[in-house]
Amino acid sequence: MSKLDKRIWKELKCRADGDRRSISMWRAYLRFLEACPSIPEHTPGTAVHHILWRANYPKFVKSHWNLIRLTHEDHTAAAALALAAEPDNGSLRTGFDATYKMSGSTLRWKPNNPKEIARLYCEKRWTQERIGEKYGVSDVTIGKFLRLNGIPIRTQGESLQWRPKTPAEIIRLYQEKKWDLKRIGTKYGTSHTRVSAFLRRNNVPIRTRGEAIAIWWKNGWAPKNLKEIVCLYEKEKWSLLKLSKRFRIPIWTIRTLLRHSNISIRTNREAQALRWTSLRIAGS
Repeated sequence: MSKLDKRIWKELKCRADGDRRSISMWRAYLRFLEACPSIPEHTPGTAVHHILWRANYPKFVKSHWNLIRLTHEDHTAAAALALAAEPDNGSLRTGFDATYKMSGSTLRWKPNNPKEIARLYCEKRWTQERIGEKYGVSDVTIGKFLRLNGIPIRTQGESLQWRPKTPAEIIRLYQEKKWDLKRIGTKYGTSHTRVSAFLRRNNVPIRTRGEAIAIWWKNGWAPKNLKEIVCLYEKEKWSLLKLSKRFRIPIWTIRTLLRHSNISIRTNREAQALRWTSLRIAGS
């Protein structure tokens, strides 16, 4: 761009009123505008900038020497320099906020196939980062685009939800085939907690621990050392905690295994009496 009109500098110098800092910032503001390239009219991603802003200089609104076409980024930078010259000017603050919003707005990003982006996000469950990589924009831009088009953004918990391709088959395996959560997770390459969350979202009641072990027992499942567990509990009087540590099986599993083997579980009082007896024997 050529040199700016002398009337602009005259007006800005009067505003500075001898303030060196203000004069320095106004000079930087004008030098920046002089360095900006000439942009043809109707260029996408650009806007007309009033060098002497409209709020304080309404008489220069239509003056051709007071108008310059800038990109949204340059528009924001120019507004920031003007605000730095007069930080307390409310009109400049409003102009800066407006240009900053315009610079960061996804209104400037208009994809050729917006329906495809909505489909990838809603149906294919793609993340914002993945869509951004596909179209060469940031995930923030994708998020703003979705909001502007009325598409609700998933929460972090919803983004982590496991959505299998064959939900009916998984429900059938759990309800009819009586597969446990871990077995289903191993088959589909996910964790049992995600399988459990998926079933709850589909209103499938999760079996209790006792019900799960009852199914294992009915299907002929039992640990290889079940006889040893029963012997240690009945004859050697081992506690559930000691058995759990010895065989690396949860206490509730030990308790359920014993019950399914028709072994009565000792009460707390009986367990405490055995503990005191063992301590006396050890101390004698």
